[in-house]
Amino acid sequence: MNIDANMPTTNQLPSEFVKVTRIKNSCCFTTVDLLKLNERCQESLKEIYHRSYLIVCKLLSEIYEHIHCLYKLSDTVSMLDMLLSFAHACTLSDYGSFVPAEYASFKIAEQIFTRIGMDDDIETNCSTFMKEMKEVNYIIQNANNKSLILIDELGRGTSTEEGIGICYAVCEYLLGLKAFTLFVTHYLELCHLSTIYPNSENYYFEVQHKREKSEDRESILYTYLLSKGQTKEKNYGLKAAELSSLPLLLLKDANNISMQIADKLTRKQESTPETVRQTAVYQLAVRLIQASRNSCLDSDSLRTYLKHLKKIYRAESLTDDLQSTETAEEKEIL
Repeated sequence: MNIDANMPTTNQLPSEFVKVTRIKNSCCFTTVDLLKLNERCQESLKEIYHRSYLIVCKLLSEIYEHIHCLYKLSDTVSMLDMLLSFAHACTLSDYGSFVPAEYASFKIAEQIFTRIGMDDDIETNCSTFMKEMKEVNYIIQNANNKSLILIDELGRGTSTEEGIGICYAVCEYLLGLKAFTLFVTHYLELCHLSTIYPNSENYYFEVQHKREKSEDRESILYTYLLSKGQTKEKNYGLKAAELSSLPLLLLKDANNISMQIADKLTRKQESTPETVRQTAVYQLAVRLIQASRNSCLDSDSLRTYLKHLKKIYRAESLTDDLQSTETAEEKEIL
């Protein structure tokens, strides 16, 4: 205990006070009862530490028996959170560390920018949409062609039309910047960018349709397989909503309304033969540049590789109509 020293001398203190010391203008002391209580607290604290140690040891022994399940769970989570996993893999490759993949090719990224999450910021009085805009503005102001950019579901905090417009404009800016970007969205209208810009590609996660025997309806099964191209899945959100056990009548009404809106707003956009050819030329140029800079093949192997690139270019540059025409001509010749 501490008290003000502006008081009688130490000899005049009560006899119950022990270990009395005077420091400048204060006087420190304790009592026998306080010492006993302190010893009891120390003993209780040691008992808590001991019991906590026993509980943790028991918990670890139980976890070790199911450690394989935890590893499998971590793999599943990494597939669910593909963007963060990709960022981790890119960081590991920059340091020359092991990357958990059969094959991986990364360019050195000077900076990694992310726009992931859907939370407002009460401290700065920012809504979810305003926070998205601030983060995207920071990316645009600081990114360059050697940056890695990860953007997840931009434009969710506003109307669909405005969200599509913002996403489209941001994508075009990043394409012109030539920064390697992973842009995740549910706006299928953005898939049209691949028909305009050869350095843009579409990928989607495959799902399987499962027929319920007990109920006369289909459900979707997530495969977590990433495939190249544009998804053919329609009403994906409504099918995902069925997993939440929403009433069937509500889902039916939502499906009818969405179909009416889609008929009014959606226009089918297909690639022209010219855009297909431009995309194939761009992909061929990228492969040739990569081969000229990094190839260690001998003359014969390099010649074989170039012939393979030629076949790939011809396959990618031909539209379905031209391919069917050439196939028919080849059959006539044979």
